[in-house]
Amino acid sequence: MRVLMMNLGEKDAANINVRLRNPKEKGGDIFAKGTANVPGKSVTIAALPVTAKWQVWKTWDVEVEGDGYGVMIYPKDKH
Repeated sequence: MRVLMMNLGEKDAANINVRLRNPKEKGGDIFAKGTANVPGKSVTIAALPVTAKWQVWKTWDVEVEGDGYGVMIYPKDKH
């Protein structure tokens, strides 16, 4: 799996953890995860090796976590 990531800030974002998770009603387990570095004012693609079976298509949660930033979950309208 791949996730496009954009850093709109001036500061580099290092060691950003990205996870794809099945919806709670489908088990809620993580099925792909990886780490990315996104330079300031830049775009990158995070490669997420698949580690388990995904239960749905395109309706999973995307979790993004960086040091000192907590976990952000997308899409936000579900949470």
